[in-house]
Amino acid sequence: TSPAVVTPVLQIHGSVNKPSTIVLSREGYRRLLHTASNYQHFLKSVMSSRTILYVGFSFTDDYLNEIRSDVMSMGSDKPKTLGYALINGKSESYCKYFRDHEGVAFLTWDEKAHGYGMLDRYLESLLCMTQVSAALSWAKVVLFNIHSEAPENLTRLHQELEKEKESFVLKTMSGTKNGEKTVFKQIEPFKLTKAFTLGEVETSLKENNFLQSWVVIFAEKDSEAIPLLHRELLQFLWHPHANLNTSMYPTNVLVWGYSSHLKVADGQKLSLKEQYETYLHVTFCTTLEEIMEQFTRSAVPPGTASTDSARPASRQANK
Repeated sequence: TSPAVVTPVLQIHGSVNKPSTIVLSREGYRRLLHTASNYQHFLKSVMSSRTILYVGFSFTDDYLNEIRSDVMSMGSDKPKTLGYALINGKSESYCKYFRDHEGVAFLTWDEKAHGYGMLDRYLESLLCMTQVSAALSWAKVVLFNIHSEAPENLTRLHQELEKEKESFVLKTMSGTKNGEKTVFKQIEPFKLTKAFTLGEVETSLKENNFLQSWVVIFAEKDSEAIPLLHRELLQFLWHPHANLNTSMYPTNVLVWGYSSHLKVADGQKLSLKEQYETYLHVTFCTTLEEIMEQFTRSAVPPGTASTDSARPASRQANK
């Protein structure tokens, strides 16, 4: 197993373990801003190279706002999103100002109508939209290939998902219980299997009860039309009498093909991608990034206000 990743905690206003480092007064803020050049350089580097999530931050610290403005002024004149903020009770005009002039997109809500539990929903949504291992928690993923020899795409996806299963998300909470160190798994790992026949797909989906299930189909590189077995698989998965363990959510199906499948082959009216999406109503992807994004896009917890405009740059962003 891979070692747990230790996330650094940076206390930019000092630590109670070293009282002399604590910054509370205006004088202390001025000292940080005007005399500690390394401090400024570090914050500017973080703001310009990472996507920041502000939680419990008031945006009234003038010196931090000034540093963020300096970062905003670098590079393109086009407004860019430097971070996101979870903060309740902000008006539409207030959010627009910060988005357009401060580079911060607010995720806000009316606490009088929805309470403060929305904060947990937003955090869960952001986690699922940026970490595949969290998005697939309590899910089952079946990689379906009609030939015994695994194509390159299947091998790549299998390796990537195995890495995700060992990601740090599984080990984020730790503590002591009865005097012993323990790890609390708030995110349960997903189950990953391979299948080469319809019977193996059926067995895999029925053997345990999961909240969500995925079947990823791999198109052959020289395919020009949908194989009969792929049509039969979709008919089986969505048949009302299949008795699969998917009573809560229907099975999600993805097809992973190649860029050549975007072109219309001789003798065909539609490209292979168009055939799958038109006739079978499934999502056809041509890159690993598209596949992984589909996992995260479907995992937003119900009841959470989330739109594409408020979606972080997913796996593209370094957090």
